[in-house]
Amino acid sequence: MTAAVRATVRGAIGVVTSAGRLVKLNVLELPSLPPGAGAVSLAGGMAATEFTELTAGETVVGLVRGRPERRGVALGTADGVIKRVLPDYPQARTSSS
Repeated sequence: MTAAVRATVRGAIGVVTSAGRLVKLNVLELPSLPPGAGAVSLAGGMAATEFTELTAGETVVGLVRGRPERRGVALGTADGVIKRVLPDYPQARTSSS
């Protein structure tokens, strides 16, 4: 999966996992793409799994922008069930289930 979200340098993004967890990442702690003369290429990017601790079988299903703890996140399953992902994590970069 390839995804991108807009963020400010001192902002935060959220990584949504297949286990329904939301892992907050501070943008300042992430590597940046080198400036280029043309269009931005994601070829220099890294997998989100490099910055998150996932359990066995857990995968990244999406990214959310901004401060997800202020708004929350809702997901729709393939069966049409709406689920709310609660941002249940400590202030550090790691998350709790």
